[in-house]
Amino acid sequence: MSQAQARRPWRALALAIIAVLVVVIVLLVALRGCGGSTAPKAAASSSPSATTSASATTSASASPAGSAVTSPTPTAVVASGSITCTTLTGEIGFSPPAIHDGTSPMTVTFTLQGSGCQTTGSNVSQVTAGEVTSTYEASTNSCSGLRTSTSAPGSGTVEWTPASIAPSAVSFPGGYSAISHGAAGDIGFSLGAPSSASVTGSFAGSDGGASSQVTVYLDQTGAQFVAACNAAGGGLSSETIAGGSATLS
Repeated sequence: MSQAQARRPWRALALAIIAVLVVVIVLLVALRGCGGSTAPKAAASSSPSATTSASATTSASASPAGSAVTSPTPTAVVASGSITCTTLTGEIGFSPPAIHDGTSPMTVTFTLQGSGCQTTGSNVSQVTAGEVTSTYEASTNSCSGLRTSTSAPGSGTVEWTPASIAPSAVSFPGGYSAISHGAAGDIGFSLGAPSSASVTGSFAGSDGGASSQVTVYLDQTGAQFVAACNAAGGGLSSETIAGGSATLS
């Protein structure tokens, strides 16, 4: 046997081994391409972030669109008993302005802020302030007519501080009376008792506020007030309240 003939079996064996290796590699590549992908498993599994997102979406869809969750507003307390505010400030407004020998109907508006307030027999112990606007209809806008009383009814709502106290709806069916105040005889106005009054809401007392009374005064006498009104170029549109007191009971 020649040397070339002796090498032929080894060459055949080597070629067979190489062929087998090529087939194995091709099969492995084919298997990986067909079934080795882990994508379906990833899709089937749920991560914590995905669960959280889904939960948030469900929660959002459960609420009406555009709505916000808010805490309920506390109900204001209806104060019992009575209250007295020893200091009143504010102004009296006249519309149209009061003029000398005026003959037009006029609205008189009391805008009052009360402080120095103390309660009696009440479920509320501390009141910082109160504010009310009350209007009356006068028959004329005459300056001299402002010195007299009116029987036109008036009403207003007192807003209290703190706001946790329910408002007081006050009515003065007897109008207001012109009064003299202090040693100098400054002109003033009295609303309520003895003309009677009524209160609903806070501080209605035991008789529905029938004995409630508000008194305000200016820093001038009646004659001075009328003179200033007559001298006003375009008429008197307002006058500053110098003091007064209010009791709801």
